[in-house]
Amino acid sequence: MFYFLSKPLWYLAAPSNALTIVLVAAAAASLGRRRRRWPARIAFAAALLLAAIGFGPVGTLALAPLEERFPAPDAVAPAPDGIIVLGGAVDERVARARGNLLELNEAGDRVTALLELARRFPQARLMFTSGTGEYYGRPEISEAEIVKARIGALGLDSDRLEIETKSRNTEENARFSAEILKPRPDQTWWLVTSAWHMPRSIDCFRRAGFRVVAHPVDYRTRGPSDRLSPLGPVSGGLTRFDVAAREWIGLVAYRL
Repeated sequence: MFYFLSKPLWYLAAPSNALTIVLVAAAAASLGRRRRRWPARIAFAAALLLAAIGFGPVGTLALAPLEERFPAPDAVAPAPDGIIVLGGAVDERVARARGNLLELNEAGDRVTALLELARRFPQARLMFTSGTGEYYGRPEISEAEIVKARIGALGLDSDRLEIETKSRNTEENARFSAEILKPRPDQTWWLVTSAWHMPRSIDCFRRAGFRVVAHPVDYRTRGPSDRLSPLGPVSGGLTRFDVAAREWIGLVAYRL
């Protein structure tokens, strides 16, 4: 139930969507016969917030604490018993429409990290966990199955890669992976996901019984120096703030 409610609620609650809806509704109300000042004021406030978030450093400031929370392991860190890679790296709709190609999205670093770590630690178990993010129905093939089918062309023996194909969110990634891998207290697992997604992921996997070490990838900021960086496109600022807002809300929701 949580999964099915979270999708439409987030669609409405995403800051860029919510502010746009308010802006359009207020602008429409201000065009009525009885013109009132409050709709115009609300529309102006929504437009001002959109501009401030889009042009300003708000998104970067919200993302930075998430990305800096867990540093990458040292180069001399002991070899892990296993490596778990979270899905979300494949554009599922495009991939399926194009014959299940490995169409990587902005989080494609997760797959490249899988290849790098697999070569670096040949004895480690490998897990890719991802069912589908589709809201309606269940596709014939999951993201994890797409990755497994195509990973051989990138130099990794697909027989070595274990997959989990039922999960729809981070909590299910952890729970279903634990059912397959059956982690022990003396084992160490490296967790690969986007840096901004790592705090929520670490929390879920620890609750599922894994002793995890973060291996963050897919950074969206350069760190504290980005606070003074020149302003970029509005779309970039809004996207960063949407991503950060979703993670902060998710951290709170998963702990309730």
